[in-house]
Amino acid sequence: MLLEHQVWFYIIDLSAVMSINKIANLEAAIHNVGVNTVNPGENDAVTKKRYGEPEEVASVIAFVLSDGSSYITSSSYTIDGGFLRLYNNKCLKIKRKRSRNISTPFSLE
Repeated sequence: MLLEHQVWFYIIDLSAVMSINKIANLEAAIHNVGVNTVNPGENDAVTKKRYGEPEEVASVIAFVLSDGSSYITSSSYTIDGGFLRLYNNKCLKIKRKRSRNISTPFSLE
């Protein structure tokens, strides 16, 4: 499992790849070329209770390269077994717990 500071680097890197994908699509569109990205992520995904297999990433890559994806463009496929969703939910729970401990002169409800 990634350490907390490593998660932020992962999120920043993933965002950069997605942004580059959008820019590359704008530039490639004049040549009738679509750009898609496959982003294999943290594969020690707690949500799936197992490690991701290379074949699972390969099957997405095979689809993106196939004729079946000819109408898909500017898409990013993140293959991390739900890692970012799990991490985001964990952060939201921590934030909610902290907000309950704050005393305010008015009601939050």
